[in-house]
Amino acid sequence: MNHGIKLGFAEARRLCESVIKTLPAEEIALADATGRILASDVFALVDSPSIDGSAKDGFAVISSDIAHAAFDNPVSLELSGTIYAGDTADLTVVSGTAARILTGAELPQGANAVVAEEFTRIEEGRILVTAHAEPGRNVIPCGSDIRQGEPVARQGEKVSPGCIGLAAAAGCSSLPVIRRPRVGLMATGDEVVAPG
Repeated sequence: MNHGIKLGFAEARRLCESVIKTLPAEEIALADATGRILASDVFALVDSPSIDGSAKDGFAVISSDIAHAAFDNPVSLELSGTIYAGDTADLTVVSGTAARILTGAELPQGANAVVAEEFTRIEEGRILVTAHAEPGRNVIPCGSDIRQGEPVARQGEKVSPGCIGLAAAAGCSSLPVIRRPRVGLMATGDEVVAPG
């Protein structure tokens, strides 16, 4: 049975593409986004990390307090408290003091360096620092991975688990993706036979 319509592949494709419309975007949860296509660029909502944190277990100090510290000339500092990872640093380090700090914990106000534990010892309730730590030493700065407003993923990118992790670190709980098309299949041709 010949109906007189003959289309080559290229012409059939051109006709199909001429009626295809861009699908609208939808916002979906990160957990559901793997494999989807981003409808627009995604930007960081927050700095990551969101705090200045400690890269090591040790003591948060004011660098200038320990400028002349050495093994044979330790600097003695008063212990002002301890800060654990996940805690909010509610204390302030002032000249002459130090705060015990664990890896990942928020750097307290006033401190600008962390002296690693191996360069300290405790005697009579005071911290003896045996090495200098310049400003920023053993500190992971706020926003050192991602800055608020920076792009974390681009329009048209296929969402991968890595993209989801980056978006989560950037404060996103959902992503704008292209809506999935509804697809229907229709078999045509002389080879089609009635069921049964």
